[in-house]
Amino acid sequence: MTQKKKKVIYIHGRLGAGKTSTADGVAKVLGYDRMSAGYFFRKEAEERNMSLVELNQYIQGDPSVDIEVDQRQKEYINSHEEVVLDGRLGFYLAPETIFNVFLELGVEIAALRILSDKMENPDRKSETANDISKMVEDLKKRTELERRKLKQLYGIEDCFDKSHFDLVVDTRKHNLDEVVDIVIGEYKRWLEE
Repeated sequence: MTQKKKKVIYIHGRLGAGKTSTADGVAKVLGYDRMSAGYFFRKEAEERNMSLVELNQYIQGDPSVDIEVDQRQKEYINSHEEVVLDGRLGFYLAPETIFNVFLELGVEIAALRILSDKMENPDRKSETANDISKMVEDLKKRTELERRKLKQLYGIEDCFDKSHFDLVVDTRKHNLDEVVDIVIGEYKRWLEE
């Protein structure tokens, strides 16, 4: 029996690919609520006085923070309609009932974007790198830690495997407005199928 599709869009993607900005834009255009898994992780890092890399390393030995955040996301997805989320596990938490999007971006461009955003965005306080080479190194570490963590916690072989997603968008090739338009257009088609 096919499950009923929910009006939920989950934005996943590479670090720095624009998940937050895209999710904000899509939610605004559609008039949907907005939630972010990253908020919980950043808050946790700040409260523990850790960088995101350090928190991810800590979680390797104690996955309770991850499991709690993931459970909150699942509960949120199950109890809400008309919401846009950004994070890592939409394809795993509710694979057939929500629209899963992956944003692709090369690590060097992502590092430049994050460094630029860090200057303006107080939510990026937990980013400790101040130059491009250190940021690239941090992003690679975080990506690998994320991969290992999700394999260990949930048996997911590769959380960046594009086959998990309903839509893949390369944010290097499209500006933010174009990405938002692409996501909304494909989402509306998905709802009609």
